[in-house]
Amino acid sequence: MSKGFVQGCVLFFFFFIGIFLIEGAEKPTFSAASTDGRLLISLPRIISFDPHPSIAEFQGDIAYRGSRVTGSVEFLEKWETKGENPCLKEIGFKIKLLKNGAEFQNFEFPLKQLETKKIKKGGMLAESKSGDLGVNIVLDHSQVIGKTLTGISFTVNLFDFGTEETSQLEETSVPPVPSTTMASSSTLPSPQTVGNVLEFAFRFSRKADALPDKNASTKIMLYKQALSVVPSSETSKEAQDFIQETTDKIASLKRGLPSGPRSVVASAPVASTGYSEKHVPSVEVKNLYDSAKKLFAKNQEPEARDLLRKALEKDPLFYEGWVLLGKNAFSNRKYSKAGEAFEKAVSLRDDDSDSGLYYFKSAYYLGETEKGLEKLIGMVKRYPQSNSSKIALGEAYFQAANLPLCEEMCVSIIQNDPENVQAKKLLERAREKMR
Repeated sequence: MSKGFVQGCVLFFFFFIGIFLIEGAEKPTFSAASTDGRLLISLPRIISFDPHPSIAEFQGDIAYRGSRVTGSVEFLEKWETKGENPCLKEIGFKIKLLKNGAEFQNFEFPLKQLETKKIKKGGMLAESKSGDLGVNIVLDHSQVIGKTLTGISFTVNLFDFGTEETSQLEETSVPPVPSTTMASSSTLPSPQTVGNVLEFAFRFSRKADALPDKNASTKIMLYKQALSVVPSSETSKEAQDFIQETTDKIASLKRGLPSGPRSVVASAPVASTGYSEKHVPSVEVKNLYDSAKKLFAKNQEPEARDLLRKALEKDPLFYEGWVLLGKNAFSNRKYSKAGEAFEKAVSLRDDDSDSGLYYFKSAYYLGETEKGLEKLIGMVKRYPQSNSSKIALGEAYFQAANLPLCEEMCVSIIQNDPENVQAKKLLERAREKMR
């Protein structure tokens, strides 16, 4: 064996070790957050090439050192669109924490390249620590087509490493995805008292009860969700008490007053407000609509939209016209116009879960997630036996990254319809991302 060969092997060995050490040094280790830090709040998020809000707020206040803190996360993304599927090449984050409306802490993570081979479930996308506060961002799932990274889901976690005693505010803080084992309301019977039929309604109600009244819109949304899953066939006194008390809480929140129990009076069923009768458009309107469809098929969209608008000007109650106009606007990412069209469609047929889901997606991409959820919650409330409306709401919860509520909606469907394939598949997707 020649001396040169031996020297070459030695050099290669040290070169390899050097590369290994460099790569190892670049890998983040946030073990302290996992063992010593106290989790303050988490924010799950799903990102794909579809337009979506670039900033998300932590849901609920953060109890820290006797004060309530709010926070937001800005997502920095770099996409490559050369191939058939858009590829997420780089990602970064900006996290801001505010106390009494003033920024007091921030974490910035500049754009960092993502490599399909290296990113794995449970891996760290970013991490940092400043004083007593620390943050890590953990990958939950990656969507890969071929060798192209087309989307990811992750969770932003905020930790407290301090030892200072906090105030009682800490005991009432609620993370964005509250546990379904939260203590029940003192004024309502437990689910065991009335059986499984009201179990999911009580879960939603307890989540709302645990939130502070300053989060009124979120509380109202959860209370409405609780009402929506109460079967219309349930006429027990416990169910009627629950319905009335929850209705009173919603009314109290809307008036800006503290929510609390009031006297129980049986509530009347919610009536449908949609355009229930079959509407028949005129021959002229139908011809304009058919001509618009043909032009859309030929990719002559401006001319098609012009004909469609003329049809709707002549007949504003033409449901099919609003749906077609909304779908075209949505496909062109004109989400404001799409939302207006689908809102009109739902006003004409208030059981149209497809248009309701399109409305939610339009609102979501405009950063108005709660507004979109409200529309679907109202639909489920009007038609509590409609699985299509519940599936649409479950899909909306999934897209909004509210996976526990998505899970509960699916389970409530499967309890009454064990063979519902859509609910089973959606439940499987939700639980996969929650692992």
